[in-house]
Amino acid sequence: MKISVVIVTRNRKSVLARCIDSLMSQVSFLDELLIVNNDSTDGTQNYVERLKKRAPFPIRMVTEKK
Repeated sequence: MKISVVIVTRNRKSVLARCIDSLMSQVSFLDELLIVNNDSTDGTQNYVERLKKRAPFPIRMVTEKK
């Protein structure tokens, strides 16, 4: 069974980090994580780019300009 998680966020970098930390502490890892970034201005994009390098599963981010 494949597991995908989608997280939608806007200017909630600290909450996003806690959520992803929780996902990374699970016994079985995800097959993919998709983050939908609704034009955050709090450094979310930079955080996700750094996270991609150390995550044990693939992370993709889509940014919506709204």
